[in-house]
Amino acid sequence: MKTAFSRASLLLFILAGCEPRDIPKTPLATTKGAAGVALDDCVARERCVIAYVAPWCGACRATLPFMTTVREKLSHVPGVGVKVIAGADQQPRLDALAKEIGGTVYFDPTSMFFAQAGGGAVPHWWVVDREGKILTEFAGSPGSPDPKTVDWFIRERLELPEKF
Repeated sequence: MKTAFSRASLLLFILAGCEPRDIPKTPLATTKGAAGVALDDCVARERCVIAYVAPWCGACRATLPFMTTVREKLSHVPGVGVKVIAGADQQPRLDALAKEIGGTVYFDPTSMFFAQAGGGAVPHWWVVDREGKILTEFAGSPGSPDPKTVDWFIRERLELPEKF
């Protein structure tokens, strides 16, 4: 039976003596122009994948085709949402990156969300449940956007249950 938490994450929680933490409710503006929009639309889903990228990050730019493929594939899966956050830079550069990414992109220019979420490196990925609890997270660029790699990433790295 697959657990809701990665083994490494669960071990860290046990060793640290803490409960799984929540994703921050930091209000973020979006490409749609709404200021103060939180990640509330993730909470209504069984799972939400959050990807955090920065314009100055070479690995982030390299992962854009992969992230776009994952986002597209999961857009057809009921109960799963994907949020992309561009942060850690000035707004004009975030706007340019958001245009490259396409779709709705959330902005975190001051990195407040990233810091509150406990991100350590970019690109950074989180999977949260309906209540906003972080189930798993990791940093790095997963690889090429070929179908086998994307399927592996969704199943193994994002630890989405088989029903997704």
